[in-house]
Amino acid sequence: MKLMEPIQLNRIVFFALVFLAFLGVAFLALIAYTLLRPIEPHSHSHPHPHPHDTSRRNNTEPKAQPVVEENPPTENTAATGETAAEAENQDSKTDPRQLTYQAMVVAFEPALALKDTDPVLANARMHDIARELGNGDSEWTEYFHLEGHSAMNKDFLMVEDALRYFELKEKFFGLSDLNQEYLQEIRAMVQWNTERHEVLRRTEPIRLLLGWMEENAPAEWDVVNQRYEEALAPVNPPHGSVVENWRTIPQRVEDHYDSLFQGLELLSDDSLTLQEFFSSSYEDAQASLLSEQAAIQAEPPPEEPIPTRTHTWDSPHDTPVPAETEVSLDPETFQLPNLEDIENLSGIEIEVPTAASLETRLREQLSPERFTRAMSLLNRYGPEKGLQRLKETDPALASQIETHLQNRQTGEK
Repeated sequence: MKLMEPIQLNRIVFFALVFLAFLGVAFLALIAYTLLRPIEPHSHSHPHPHPHDTSRRNNTEPKAQPVVEENPPTENTAATGETAAEAENQDSKTDPRQLTYQAMVVAFEPALALKDTDPVLANARMHDIARELGNGDSEWTEYFHLEGHSAMNKDFLMVEDALRYFELKEKFFGLSDLNQEYLQEIRAMVQWNTERHEVLRRTEPIRLLLGWMEENAPAEWDVVNQRYEEALAPVNPPHGSVVENWRTIPQRVEDHYDSLFQGLELLSDDSLTLQEFFSSSYEDAQASLLSEQAAIQAEPPPEEPIPTRTHTWDSPHDTPVPAETEVSLDPETFQLPNLEDIENLSGIEIEVPTAASLETRLREQLSPERFTRAMSLLNRYGPEKGLQRLKETDPALASQIETHLQNRQTGEK
């Protein structure tokens, strides 16, 4: 009897070990199944990357992320490596919202390829592509026009066009918190520029006086104009989000006249400006200017033209170009690339820059309005003073030109 008890106990231990081994094998099989099971791909990228964002051009995922998540593309409209023309042949009534990022990149490439060799033809091709992508919808066509032009202009648009771009993007796709803040700043810029036209109208006597002085009394013009600009600089257009720095049109006009008077006070009573232009003393000159300003202010402002939705790159500017003319579509990238950084890449032989080479480069990189404004300042005031004026309105561009001038002086030595 006592011999049977150890035998029975050994059997119980044996079966317990077998059972535990079975549980271990089952657990390992479950883990292997979980790890080896195919997982459906999912992208967390931005729902609408920019069409010329090179960081994503090499994306080879079989299923491209759609522009609008709540209205995903069907198998017939999603881009799977074919060109935009082939996709259009499959379904000529494709909803623009179903256009994928990759298809939009491919669509604009024919225009971008012509940008350096034939800018005029490239611009025309870009407009044709935008109309095709819009597929008869005026707002979507306008949106693709803006996308295409930003690609042609290295992510920069005129302020008014940038405002429309973000408004359409907000309507179609929604905006991030960062872009929402940037949109508010651009709206402030547009308002500032719109009001600036009225400020220019009311300060016309100042420009007439300074123009006369520059031609007839250049030494006095240097004194007055320098003081005028120094006094006016602290109240230049404020950052859009700094509401407390915002000033009304009358305040801005008053700032201009106060700054000018600070310069005129530096002239002697027998100065050419006071005696010939005003035929009087400083006090009488001040009264005369204020009287002219009051007369202009009493006149009704000219009627604003009715907006035609013609974008600023399609029509010439008949009014003075605003101080803030272009903005980047990337709120974190608000400047042009530095020419010095581009030229000093390793392995590239640097040619001594000339005035002609600089003008050619700037003409290729900038919009016509921005290029004309910069060259007019340099031609009118010379390299040194023109550069000082340009630093106030376009510091990024002024930095490029300053670097060019330094390189040119070094090369000539």
